[in-house]
Amino acid sequence: MDLICANVQPCEQIIVCSDPIAKKFLSIIVHNEQKAYEIYCAYAHHVGFSVRKDHNSCWSNPKKRKTKDFLCGKAGHKKDSNLMNTVKYKKPDTMTGCQAMVRYAVDLKGNWTVNKFIKSHNHHLVECSDKHLLPSGKKITNLNADVLRSMTGSGIGITNAYNFFVT
Repeated sequence: MDLICANVQPCEQIIVCSDPIAKKFLSIIVHNEQKAYEIYCAYAHHVGFSVRKDHNSCWSNPKKRKTKDFLCGKAGHKKDSNLMNTVKYKKPDTMTGCQAMVRYAVDLKGNWTVNKFIKSHNHHLVECSDKHLLPSGKKITNLNADVLRSMTGSGIGITNAYNFFVT
């Protein structure tokens, strides 16, 4: 398991990584949760997995956020459903208990830095041809959404309008 940890103080960072994209991702300092999430989603999309947000902790005095975790989309396990109910079809469990994650530490000035990074996954990663199907990678900008609305409003089917952006 590749484990990369970095303390909040930049002079004490310990980074053990040979992947240049991961090194760049680990060195970026951001100033809000949305930007941190977008950067980790971009890294995850490049590698081939999806991201979901997890818990956070706060400083006790000013009630500001202290850390925020983002996990692999396959982290954890589903709760067992009621076994008394019989169903014709049971959806396969996609959660594998994957430990891959990143923890951002937030200092009192509002700077978000990577505090903990676990790179290894216990499942297969998505192939390049299927990365567009990852939930955390399905983001449409407001401009593209407006273009889609105008195209469908003028009689172009939604599939053809969406294919316009893909090509």
